Amino acid sequence: MTFLSNFQFSVKYRRAALVLMGLGLGALAWGFYRDPARAWVNILLNNLYILSLGAAALFFIAVHYLTASSWWVGLRRVPEAMMSVLPAAALLMLLLWFGRHSLYHWSDAEAVLQDALLSKKQAWLNAPFFFARMAFILGLWTLFARLIRKRSIEQDLASGADQHDHHRRLTRLSAVFIPVFALTFSVACFDWIMSVEPHWFSTIFAVYNFAGLFLHGVAVIALAVILLKERGYLEGVVNENHLQDLSKLILGFSTFWVCMWVNQYMLIWYTNIPEEAVYYTVRTDRDWYWLFVLNVVVNWGIPFLILVVRRAKRSAAVLKRVCILLLVGHWIDLYLMIAPNLVKTRTIGPMEILVSLGYGALFFYLTARALSRAPLVARNDPYLEESLRHHQ
Repeated sequence: MTFLSNFQFSVKYRRAALVLMGLGLGALAWGFYRDPARAWVNILLNNLYILSLGAAALFFIAVHYLTASSWWVGLRRVPEAMMSVLPAAALLMLLLWFGRHSLYHWSDAEAVLQDALLSKKQAWLNAPFFFARMAFILGLWTLFARLIRKRSIEQDLASGADQHDHHRRLTRLSAVFIPVFALTFSVACFDWIMSVEPHWFSTIFAVYNFAGLFLHGVAVIALAVILLKERGYLEGVVNENHLQDLSKLILGFSTFWVCMWVNQYMLIWYTNIPEEAVYYTVRTDRDWYWLFVLNVVVNWGIPFLILVVRRAKRSAAVLKRVCILLLVGHWIDLYLMIAPNLVKTRTIGPMEILVSLGYGALFFYLTARALSRAPLVARNDPYLEESLRHHQ
């Protein structure tokens, strides 16, 4: 049957991805020559971008196993393939050790001695402990991704009662992963992003970032499913009802994201505590304000107005464009969280574009390679038949 065929990662796409990665590396090399601080901002930003997509895919899988969902089984191999980016993203994150003084003010021992607040945070915010935590968190996520992928591939070869046994093991893995992820992701948000501005804090920062992570992860899953379907894959597997469910997740989490955005902004605005308000003072000045507004328009305004219509939710062409827009929105969101405290003025130029394209090509290469190494549809999942008949 058509839907059991493997994905073919053509030489043309491999070469295109490698070329873009080469351009990204060249742009980074030029950046280190001209403006090292800006280059490190690009590395942190894009590391977090591809890492968040891999982590979102892992969470997407775990939450569906844990809730005994069936509709998603036919497209399960897409988020599984996206998880393959986690080891490479983890390695790239750990390379931030060499740029820690450019990214994290608290890593300068002399600056800490002259700052009473940073001195009190030194037990937590110090480079060895910071990167040890990072390695531990990334190692945990990668371990869970590998275990889930391994069990999933083994299920393809199972038969009879073994199919259900593998499914139960995957469900148990997911049950352990969800609380682990909740804790480690919260720590990661406070460490990797919030500590860029170590004097500022927000109690809902991790929730805000989780909303963005899952929203944009689902957008990439939906985009990949649509592109595969357009190229003749997943025929008889994915229909308009699957697209509608993906659209509902995007619409729901886009609204959840903007709720967290408004909550964080309004709480800080009306309390007007200087050490909190400074975060938005910078981001609403002349250089950054248009991006500040565009962030909300791209990540919520336009997707909401389009996907609130049922026909749009079921249209592959419409959903594809919304997903591409959200990919840009995710970059803007991360850029606004990281760059204003590290670069003097807003700078989005050729280096930012080329480095982001290079990272995007890396994500595409690793995901496409993983897709090509296993059947495109999980063959022996006990919920597969139910997924194929979704809403029919």
